[in-house]
Amino acid sequence: MTEISRQSIFDLLEAISDPHTGTSLGEGKSVSEVTVDGSLVEAKLTLGYPARGWHGELDAVARKMITQAVDGSCEININIETKVVAHEVQKGVTPIQGVRNIIAVASGKGGVGKSTVSSNLALALSVEGANVGILDADIYGPSQPRMLGISGRPKSADGKSLEPMSSYHLQAMSIGFLIEEDTPMIWRGPMVTQALEQLLNDTRWKELDYLVIDLPPGTGDTQLTLAQKVPVSGAAIVTTPQDIALLDARKAINMFEKVEIPILGVVENMSTHICSQCGYEEHIFGERGGERMAAGYGTEKSELKISVVGTSNGPVIPKGKNVQSSFETSGAVDIDGQRTGVVRTVTTVRGGTEGETVQNSVAGKAITGNYGTLTLSNDGSYSYIADQAKAHDLDDGEKVEDVFFYECNKSVSFVGRIPLDIRIREDADSGRPTVVADPDGTVAMNYRSIARHMSGQLAARRRSYSDVFPSIVIQNT
Repeated sequence: MTEISRQSIFDLLEAISDPHTGTSLGEGKSVSEVTVDGSLVEAKLTLGYPARGWHGELDAVARKMITQAVDGSCEININIETKVVAHEVQKGVTPIQGVRNIIAVASGKGGVGKSTVSSNLALALSVEGANVGILDADIYGPSQPRMLGISGRPKSADGKSLEPMSSYHLQAMSIGFLIEEDTPMIWRGPMVTQALEQLLNDTRWKELDYLVIDLPPGTGDTQLTLAQKVPVSGAAIVTTPQDIALLDARKAINMFEKVEIPILGVVENMSTHICSQCGYEEHIFGERGGERMAAGYGTEKSELKISVVGTSNGPVIPKGKNVQSSFETSGAVDIDGQRTGVVRTVTTVRGGTEGETVQNSVAGKAITGNYGTLTLSNDGSYSYIADQAKAHDLDDGEKVEDVFFYECNKSVSFVGRIPLDIRIREDADSGRPTVVADPDGTVAMNYRSIARHMSGQLAARRRSYSDVFPSIVIQNT
């Protein structure tokens, strides 16, 4: 057996690719501990999201890499655990007591199966190993009580707060628990918003890793107010492949982008119909529309300004706060979508008034501006070289700007598709969502895969430290 060090095992495990975050285990800081004692190798992997369905595959990959590295037999123990932390929410919004992360499930229009996806997504997160709750925010059409098979009224121990209802290990709250099932909600926008805020804040949620909020359909006042007042960690967009549904889904994505809520992914519901009698499959609402929309739902135009400063020795490009350094500088255009989950890819770039236009592919292609040459890649990284001849007439200390215009294609993650299957409807109507009714079936596995990818996308984002630092209260004594 080849002798191997602890560090080499560390390096091997950190190189493993995580398909749910799009990063390596090393980038995700998921390799917690490694010990090597003779022929015994032990490793502890800590994932930032629930992924029981992936543990077996991850374990097998890790064992194979270690076995190949030691070139012989050894005892290998791999321990995989989950530790979900709180992640950033909108600026100026206070986190909810007892809730680490809130995931809003939204749609641009009604009738795309958003509520069914919400309940199954919450259950899938729970099955994958998280502590999960669900808030039915669809005031006008609360369906979660029926879908989760919950009846009765929530209790209040202190007369001020509500205890969440429970079903299939989920904590649940809905306006449907407080009214009769056939009572219409004839409320205007402000009343709806106030009711939802009370349901959210007055419920005694108990140490939730994720609270899934089933939002009302659309992008109106209610949705916008909720997006601005509720501390949302990320949003999932539900759509069908139909062109009309996709138009409204784009509006939902734009709404969340404007309020700086990360888009965790697009779910294509009713992607294909499977005949319950013969198994024949057909694309009733179109094929792969949600996937195409996610890959390029819009464009954005912007500009890049680079300062050139004249000196007695020639022009230079300042770095940082006008620090004169060299004739060449490099950097990156802010297009990575860290806050919003929207990835921007440069497709077109144009120099100043005297520049040229390059269509489609700009990676590695130089563009001449007024005072230098820019090379802008599609991921936003760039380099710029000043042209001393063009800036020869600049006075000492004179500062000018070389301006370049570029266009970005905007995209978000596509996390999975769910078929149009009669069993999904039957399961929801019976109060046993598909993840519970058929836990080993193909549809349930699809939901679990979507749950892992969405929570993985969230885990790759900036964490919040509001739960780490204690609250400071000043009192007169």
